[in-house]
Amino acid sequence: MPNKEKEELNYYDEYYKNDVEDEISDYEENDTETENFQYNIDSYTNSIQVSRLIEDFEKGLIKIPDFQRPYVWNKRKRSTKRHSPSLFIDSILLGLPIPAMTIYKTPEAKDEGFLIDGKQRLMTMSFFKRNLFNDGNVFCLEGEGIRKDWKGKKYSDLDENLKERFNRAYIPTTFIRQITKDIPDEPGASSIYLLFDRLNSGGYSLLPHEKRGVLGINNKELLNLANNLYLLKGWETVFPPSITDYIKYPANETLYKEYVFRTIAFANSYNTYSGNMQLFLDSFIQSYKLNAEDEKKHYNIMEKTISFLSENANNTTTIFKPNKIFNTSLFDAIFVGLYHVFKNNNSINKDIFIKCYNEFLNTKLYERQGKQSIANKQDVIKRISKSIEIFSGNR
Repeated sequence: MPNKEKEELNYYDEYYKNDVEDEISDYEENDTETENFQYNIDSYTNSIQVSRLIEDFEKGLIKIPDFQRPYVWNKRKRSTKRHSPSLFIDSILLGLPIPAMTIYKTPEAKDEGFLIDGKQRLMTMSFFKRNLFNDGNVFCLEGEGIRKDWKGKKYSDLDENLKERFNRAYIPTTFIRQITKDIPDEPGASSIYLLFDRLNSGGYSLLPHEKRGVLGINNKELLNLANNLYLLKGWETVFPPSITDYIKYPANETLYKEYVFRTIAFANSYNTYSGNMQLFLDSFIQSYKLNAEDEKKHYNIMEKTISFLSENANNTTTIFKPNKIFNTSLFDAIFVGLYHVFKNNNSINKDIFIKCYNEFLNTKLYERQGKQSIANKQDVIKRISKSIEIFSGNR
């Protein structure tokens, strides 16, 4: 991906950080060193017709791991008149070589696999054949560099010979199957995690939460819980627009989802926080197992918590801005304290909430303690434990 496009896709950097104070989100690399270890993985490449790839994708045989970056190709370039989806389809119709996609299969998998490289390409092919993008806009071939024979046309407008050319085009597809188990208990050493990271980091660096989804591919209930919680409207009244406005700023969607997922992890496993947010969340998505009944219970408690904040905490985006910018450490602590009230089947009203909030605010535990980062392991656990104690003792 050209550097210019890389810059455009990273436009959220300045916007996102303007009104959010979040030292705890500073990530460290998780280097894994295991003497004499080698992955045992088999791989092969086939050329597969476009029509078959689209069919398998739409049937769910080709799965896209949760938390991957959103579809961004249909965002218009600022500096040129080029349109990436149209250029990609144009390349197929012209018979130009298409880069290989990569599908990861677990040892027990038959037909199904996880797409770890090629999401934008596969979705573009599917959208084109359906004549529509995922946002409902009509997919017509447009922009600079599109051959005039099909410029301005959607799939249904093409001559039958061009439709046949599109459907019969071959896309190289590499299949990777893991033979033996990965290093245990080290999320950053997962083979699918490493493959996803390295295959998808050529254009712009993946955010940690974009890579995290592949670690949870076998934790269906937790992923379902997270996906359902993302849809709750209450988050929009708690988080500032710089986190939630991913309609205008699509790259914010992954950051928004990470903040929601982080509340699930802190609410249920804050005492396992190690001082490294990436490792904490990566481990949580792999190890925190739920059954269907647990998933429903967790959803109900989370929904009660965010609804209460949305309805009873006055202007929630103000109370979480003690220094005029949104303080995530304060939010995390208050959220978990309130969460545990509902988890224990207790009730709380607005007056008691404000009392607990002010009592916690007076502790100053959400602020940096001397020169030590607020992301320090002991401080994070102490901060959240104190909030739980306050909310549990003031009912």
